[in-house]
Amino acid sequence: MNIRCNCKTDESEEQRKKKMAESQQTVYEPSDAQYALYYWIHLKDVKNDDEIVKQIVRSCAQIDHTAQRVDDPTDLKVGVGFGKQFLEQITKIMQEKGLGTNFMPNLKAPEYTDWKLKQEIVLPSTGGDIFVHAKGNNVGTLYEFQHLFFNTLPEQSVDVAKTNITRGFTYQNHRDISGYMDGIANPLTTEERRNAAVVANTGGSFVVTQKWEHLMNVIQVERPDNDTVAIQDLWIGRKRENGRLIENMPRTSHVKLMRQVQERNQQIVRQSLPYTEESGRTGLFFLAYANNIQVFEEMFEAMTQETGDMLFLMSTNTSGTYWYFPGLMELKNLHINI
Repeated sequence: MNIRCNCKTDESEEQRKKKMAESQQTVYEPSDAQYALYYWIHLKDVKNDDEIVKQIVRSCAQIDHTAQRVDDPTDLKVGVGFGKQFLEQITKIMQEKGLGTNFMPNLKAPEYTDWKLKQEIVLPSTGGDIFVHAKGNNVGTLYEFQHLFFNTLPEQSVDVAKTNITRGFTYQNHRDISGYMDGIANPLTTEERRNAAVVANTGGSFVVTQKWEHLMNVIQVERPDNDTVAIQDLWIGRKRENGRLIENMPRTSHVKLMRQVQERNQQIVRQSLPYTEESGRTGLFFLAYANNIQVFEEMFEAMTQETGDMLFLMSTNTSGTYWYFPGLMELKNLHINI
């Protein structure tokens, strides 16, 4: 998918920006936020209740308004996306109202399937209906926003048992819990991030979320010996100490595989953070925005070929799916027309 507008060469950057539809706050804007809320919502069976679906969509479309209701909304940025089945329900309602061709044109609901390595599922598809991404510098504000948003949804519409709330935090100047620097390959400028993350004519963005649980007994973060670190540097493709690329890195190292994909396709905008749970589980919540699904598909295909990505030697993927984050105008149209 070509995400650049057909601009004349003498147009200013400001003019080009004006031609691109606006996206939600969380998609590409740089952020110094220390914390994030990853709210992975599964709904109860509402496929036969159009009125409930409409209420849910209206709540999602007003997510910015809900965010402004917290005690101190300073630095709080929020965004919302829809999973495949819920998108299909929305589309059906819009088509019945005669608005199908104007709703998210050319959008095919993203489908995330199980990815296998040697017949074993290593990237499981766990589905989901609504995903809320919020980031800020106050844990209490994110907690307050989460409850405000939940209370805007129709009563008893959320499957609480399946819904997952993950609270991410910045660790050691943007390192993963494993000690390795995360997000080094992100686009540097605002323009580059926007081009990578946003569908130009809609302002929408395709998103992947995955929850990774690290094998901390393997990683040995606290007191690793030099030999262990050297081996794991080869698995990742970067040095844990400073993030520098390993020369002649193995062809199945994580960085090698991902760089090959992005050289063929394009960049993505990572917004991942570490997490930890009371159970002792800890790892990385991987979230990335892109202007197409294909780049994600190629990434996961590369990770599951032959002997597989060496990342699997130190971390286990426990959940994953795709979402579509509508552009601001798409959300506005939903609120008005559904």
